Amino acid sequence: MGAFPILPLALVIIGCVILYQFLRAFHEMYGCWKWPAAEGKVLRSCREMRTRSHAGRLKRMEYAKVLYEYKVDGKTYQSTRIYFGPELGGTLASRKAFKYPEGATVAVRYNPKNPSEAVLERNAPAMLFLLGIVVFIVFLSSLGSGMVIPLKGCLPQFPKSGF
Repeated sequence: MGAFPILPLALVIIGCVILYQFLRAFHEMYGCWKWPAAEGKVLRSCREMRTRSHAGRLKRMEYAKVLYEYKVDGKTYQSTRIYFGPELGGTLASRKAFKYPEGATVAVRYNPKNPSEAVLERNAPAMLFLLGIVVFIVFLSSLGSGMVIPLKGCLPQFPKSGF
């Protein structure tokens, strides 16, 4: 029996960490369905161009920037968070910026335990759901490779028949 390969173990650990992070974000997103709403006002809404490195190339993408304020127990808060999860750029950014024009009254969902934590939308974009599926598949494949590869040398070898 050979030494236990480190790569499969690393893949399982990485898969577990990624799955944990995704499940934690998913839990946070669905926890906000119980959050109370406060009336808010959009202070600023625009599209912002950012340069990001993607696959070794610089790429310019548009992102929505929405600043809003709301009051909880007489205290005023401000936030820029539209939804849970990472910011998504591209055509989604244009739609979000137009959806929340300056001066608009909006329903702000805030965390009653920490009112400075708030979102305008309780749903995450569909892209995050697809990302979750990919994360789950990566986790399963890392788990599979982590279990199958070490067992390769441990399985009994049957003699080949002469048929």
